[in-house]
Amino acid sequence: MKPQADDPMQCSEARAAIQARLDEPLPAEQETALSRHVTECKACGTYQAELGAMCDALRSMPVFELPAKIREDVRSAAGKHDAQ
Repeated sequence: MKPQADDPMQCSEARAAIQARLDEPLPAEQETALSRHVTECKACGTYQAELGAMCDALRSMPVFELPAKIREDVRSAAGKHDAQ
């Protein structure tokens, strides 16, 4: 998308903000700018929708408990790696 005079947010900034919003709420001014941008930019609007759908799909997946032996092996390997 070509930036417009009333849309100071660039696509790269919008995509970074969309990703950052997954971790924590954006400041109000940035949220407003992002909302305006994704409304006007089809590519970023699609990116936001696709990322949201992917996150929803991941959240809906069942969580499996690893067997104790595997957990122990991973912790042991991580400890050895940290000691290096």
